Amino acid sequence: MKELVVNEAESVCMTTDCWTSRNNESFMAITIHFIDSKFKLRLVLLGCFQWRSQELPKGGFNDHFFYSPLKYILSRSGKTGMVELHLF
Repeated sequence: MKELVVNEAESVCMTTDCWTSRNNESFMAITIHFIDSKFKLRLVLLGCFQWRSQELPKGGFNDHFFYSPLKYILSRSGKTGMVELHLF
């Protein structure tokens, strides 16, 4: 998978998805999207993990809240050298 992204992706779009299960467990997934050399849309799931209630922000969401899990998932997937984050 890493070779596919490195060899085919000139630039990528990264998206997150957060949800809560029926058991009140919170999750976050991070996906990258890119168009390969044959103009085919590709999606790669970088990671998905469960939030613990003590990890959720009490004062609301901010850049640090999303940057920390991005950094965590990228480090676990071995993709830290492939991504430069620009938070707006």
